[in-house]
Amino acid sequence: MTFQTTATPIWLEAAAKLWAAGYSVSQIADKTGIPRGTMSGRVFRYRDVFPARPLPSAQKRAEPVGRTFFDGRYIEHVKRTTISGAVVTMPRVSFIDGVREGG
Repeated sequence: MTFQTTATPIWLEAAAKLWAAGYSVSQIADKTGIPRGTMSGRVFRYRDVFPARPLPSAQKRAEPVGRTFFDGRYIEHVKRTTISGAVVTMPRVSFIDGVREGG
């Protein structure tokens, strides 16, 4: 397999078009014939050509359904659906339900 060791303007333009079209680093590497690690480094190095993409939101922030006063503070509760399909009310967890606005 042959690949180029420097990023030429022609290569950068072609890779930038693929990046703008939504291709992943692996897909661009396959199409341009360079190793994935090299492509990843070039995306990082040439941030002006390959702008960062916004991360997709994992899920919408859960709406609180109530709150309880515990240990000197209020704890918000949200509804969640379990694997079995049951809907339960549980305390909010920031890394699951998102950070509470205003604090």
